[in-house]
Amino acid sequence: MQIMKSFFIQKKILRIFKKKSIFGFRILNGKESIISAYFLIFAKIYFQYKFFILGAHDNLGLIAASIFLLISNISIIILVLNIAFQKISFNKYIWLILNLILWIYIPITIINTLDVSKFLYSIIKIY
Repeated sequence: MQIMKSFFIQKKILRIFKKKSIFGFRILNGKESIISAYFLIFAKIYFQYKFFILGAHDNLGLIAASIFLLISNISIIILVLNIAFQKISFNKYIWLILNLILWIYIPITIINTLDVSKFLYSIIKIY
């Protein structure tokens, strides 16, 4: 009897987590993940240009920009993983073309994440 109860509880938990994330929010479908990933990439490029090339005026600005880049890079990686796990809901060729660009961008994002992490560590180490 206890085993049956445990099984039903596990099944109910799995059903809840298929539709919702750990924090209770709805999980994005494939199209929403693709749009969000591209939006984050463009926002990241814009702010990276604005803060690092035009220059942040103090260390606090550099820390804030680095934390933004770190969070956006991790979010892009999570969104691309979500796209890979979701069902294909539209034309497979369009899905492949849109995702191929993101999959090519993943190594760049990982390298950028490691660089930003090293930079943040070096700034925090100074203080």
